[in-house]
Amino acid sequence: MDQIWEIGISKFKSCGGVAENILQKVGINGRGIFPVDSKKRSKIFVPSNLLINREDVILKKGQLKIKDGTNYSKEVVDFFCFYQKNFSWGNGGKESTEAFEEDLDKFPENIKEFLKEKGIIDINQRHNKLSDDFFLDIFLGNREFKFKRKKVLAPYLELVNYSPKSSTLLLTNEGIYHPKIDISDQEITHHYSYMSSLERWIQCGFSVEEPMVFSLPFEFGISGSGLKCLCKGKSLDKEQMNFTSINNRIMIEGIPIANINLINFPMNYLSYLSKSINIKFDLDDLLKKIIDYNIKTRIEVIEKVGGLNSFYTQSLIKCLSKELQTIDKSF
Repeated sequence: MDQIWEIGISKFKSCGGVAENILQKVGINGRGIFPVDSKKRSKIFVPSNLLINREDVILKKGQLKIKDGTNYSKEVVDFFCFYQKNFSWGNGGKESTEAFEEDLDKFPENIKEFLKEKGIIDINQRHNKLSDDFFLDIFLGNREFKFKRKKVLAPYLELVNYSPKSSTLLLTNEGIYHPKIDISDQEITHHYSYMSSLERWIQCGFSVEEPMVFSLPFEFGISGSGLKCLCKGKSLDKEQMNFTSINNRIMIEGIPIANINLINFPMNYLSYLSKSINIKFDLDDLLKKIIDYNIKTRIEVIEKVGGLNSFYTQSLIKCLSKELQTIDKSF
């Protein structure tokens, strides 16, 4: 095993962390965490003293460090700097973050306007202030965990790749545990948030099949009601439900349009909406209109960006294709 990796693990353990039978290497998902010995069980635990508050992290001379004047021990500060330099920010994390943003920036202006118009992503607004702080903010945002209502960085856990089919992390007062890892030679993965495939591409740049698909932004009239339904096109948390009714417009943060695990979820969502505002309307007609629009728009986007041959446009095409497949499987 790499000597630098062993030094990092040793420093981590001396601070109270648990990292057994793991190593970092490149697999089909890029860099990830794998077992060293496929016949032994792997374990990862990050104690609370090693969960670094995001607000305590700064960029100094190109390296991620903990601010002066914080309450972390010298041992923890030393470990964090070593870890970030050799395994995270300083070992491909910065470059991969910049690669996605730089690829987006090279999209032709007509494509940028088209993607904005369709509610996919507003690249020019996103890149209004490109700077080292911008890249740092994106990097930290993609790696933060929530612990006791705070945004924290969890060394080694943040190196584990995401899979929607894996178990979620276990949060306790003592820290964050990786769920029980099966004995195998396969890459170690976990599930760390609920998000649509498209939202995950927008946030992280990679494509993965998620069980839930959300609508793109739209504004439709609701047949026979005199009302208009405006959807902002957001990907909501698992049980989040936000909408307001002003005059003749119903404004909704996001609408689920497919769920391969709960086929009736989109219809139940609209039914709940109808009951909440005490207005009856043709749910089947509205859902069909929403789904037809979303299918048509996703196909249109795929065709529009299909001529671009960059890694991340192809990733976007894969992402939208996966969402179309999920919609098809749900009906």
